[in-house]
Amino acid sequence: MIEIKHVNHLPKEFVQLCHENEHYTIHQSLPFVNAYLKYFLGENHIFCLLAYDKGRLVSVLASEIKKTRFLKLFSYFEIQELGHSVNDFYNIPGDKRYSEEISTAFLNWFKNNSASWNRINFSFIPSINETGNLLTAKLAKEFDGKVYSERNYFKIDTSISWEEYFTAEINKKLRDVRGRLNRIKRNGHEVKVEYINSGILNYLPDFLIHFSKRRTDKQQSNSYENFSKKQLIEYVVKNQSDTCKVQLALLKDEKDNIWAYQLDLLDTLKGIWYHYAPVFNDKYYEFSPGKVLLFLTLQDAFANKNILEFNFMRGESSYKQQFTDSSEKYLHCRVVNDKTWKYKLNRMLLNLKNLFN
Repeated sequence: MIEIKHVNHLPKEFVQLCHENEHYTIHQSLPFVNAYLKYFLGENHIFCLLAYDKGRLVSVLASEIKKTRFLKLFSYFEIQELGHSVNDFYNIPGDKRYSEEISTAFLNWFKNNSASWNRINFSFIPSINETGNLLTAKLAKEFDGKVYSERNYFKIDTSISWEEYFTAEINKKLRDVRGRLNRIKRNGHEVKVEYINSGILNYLPDFLIHFSKRRTDKQQSNSYENFSKKQLIEYVVKNQSDTCKVQLALLKDEKDNIWAYQLDLLDTLKGIWYHYAPVFNDKYYEFSPGKVLLFLTLQDAFANKNILEFNFMRGESSYKQQFTDSSEKYLHCRVVNDKTWKYKLNRMLLNLKNLFN
């Protein structure tokens, strides 16, 4: 029988439990978890449910709880996934053989302790995360909730050969990239990829300048305007592990000018290469240096027999879909606790507002 214990700290076994039982755990690696707790947790508090089977820890619902004012008189408590707004992947680890029991035990805790929370907001759960799949469905059914699965992450199987991947269809979809490579040669340039594994932080200022300019030009939000995000990246670079190595790929020309940057993450134990943060120098815009760099690094990923997957992470940009049509669903769960008086009061006030409008 699964027993649940609520604690206000992250157990030391959490990271290992994730990596042993789940697939996309780059944001549950020790560098990212420690960096998030150090720079992003803010006024939120850790909220963890630990699942035990005969005294053995078998799962952790690692969350944070956010306190928000309600009608200027009351507070309500929203439970969010640990790493909310920063994660690309959020796993609820657990042995798949016991996912049904674990998810039911978590659900029962929320039912039996309904006075201690008001909302649940979990995002970016990979659909292959069995415990997350079952728990979100049960929460949405028991309370006033819904599970969404409109968003995807794209990936490429690099366990096969480059020749198997580079089919006639892919060749056609990447015709513009091959055209840019030919244009580069016609203009008298020679480009190469240089991988930086130490001294990455020396390149970070220029990387951020180009990243910020690109986001401004495209009228997109820039996550690096948040100083905490810069601190997080610096921390992860300085505290790498086998499950989270940082690699910077540079596209350089014959004069050593840098045309593009590709900040990537590697889980060397699982063999996953994560395409994390690419950017290019606008001076070389006509050559599509970002796509060229991606094309060349992807070839290297296929050549490396230890890399089994190239993962594009969060985001559904069109350039990603040029390189692959293989994708998986994310799950997003939004639940309102309809068992509390605050929920009933809110519904009554909304009905009164609609009555008089």
